[in-house]
Amino acid sequence: MKTIKFLTYSVFVLLLSISISSCKGDDGAVGPAGADGIDGTNGTNGSDGADGNANVQTYVFNDPTWGVEMNITIPAITQSVFDNDVVLCYVNIGTAFWYPVPGSSYGNAYYYRSYYKVGHYLIQAKDWDGSSHSNPTALSKVKIIIIESSNTTTTSGNGARPANTKQQILNELENAGVDINDYQAVCDYYGIDTE
Repeated sequence: MKTIKFLTYSVFVLLLSISISSCKGDDGAVGPAGADGIDGTNGTNGSDGADGNANVQTYVFNDPTWGVEMNITIPAITQSVFDNDVVLCYVNIGTAFWYPVPGSSYGNAYYYRSYYKVGHYLIQAKDWDGSSHSNPTALSKVKIIIIESSNTTTTSGNGARPANTKQQILNELENAGVDINDYQAVCDYYGIDTE
């Protein structure tokens, strides 16, 4: 009998414990806000990042004159530039439009042919039959853009041939959707002033 009393008492204590612990009281009031903490110190400025690989030089020539051809002296066209870099040229006749060289002239009356050598960029005006155009339109501006290659490897003998760095630059422009015949697109890509 004592076992039954003990079991009954144990069950009673257990039920009482459960009912007391399951009671939920009202939430207390929100306490006052704590004081603001002290601001931390500013971090140090980071170091500048490495320069990009697009080292671009721009040369603008105002009111250049024609001879048999237009010979523009540019000391920046060195043998290294000639061997490795891309040189682009655009001409303007005083309108809002820039024309790529080589390419057709204003009104498609003739075309511009170009070549460069160390220290010089030369432009010729040609009729569509290939003969020299006798009276090319005066140009108000010629803009020459030299895009430096970011890597050059030179080998001799039967060593592995390096990739053509000029072609790498042209491929980069093409992959970025930049048409080198589109003056505005080239200027936008390299952040060049369009004036």
